[in-house]
Amino acid sequence: MYVASASNPSLTSATVATIPFVAPTLTSAVLKPKTAGEALKAGVQATLMVQGTNLTAGDTQVAGLGPTPIKLSNVTPTSGSVDLALAQDYKDGVKVHLVSAGMPAFTSAEVVTTKAP
Repeated sequence: MYVASASNPSLTSATVATIPFVAPTLTSAVLKPKTAGEALKAGVQATLMVQGTNLTAGDTQVAGLGPTPIKLSNVTPTSGSVDLALAQDYKDGVKVHLVSAGMPAFTSAEVVTTKAP
């Protein structure tokens, strides 16, 4: 792909390879309370750890744990996590999915959250 000037089509940029964007996949989502031994319930501080593929630092978000998606931190191509306060409507076994912030149509399938042992 390259860019050309509309007023002078002979002026073009260097050719750059394009990389197709692939939606993230989600294989597991595990919640763990920040305070050992505390029950997971509304308002509790917790860490969500996810496993999947095609996760992107600064872009991949998790949806389903509140009114808006939450951007993951500590992201690798296959995992990520985020610290959060569980929403007021939190229930055990809530379903979550991943979504791209830059391309919101790119989402993963939903999985049921589990509790960390």
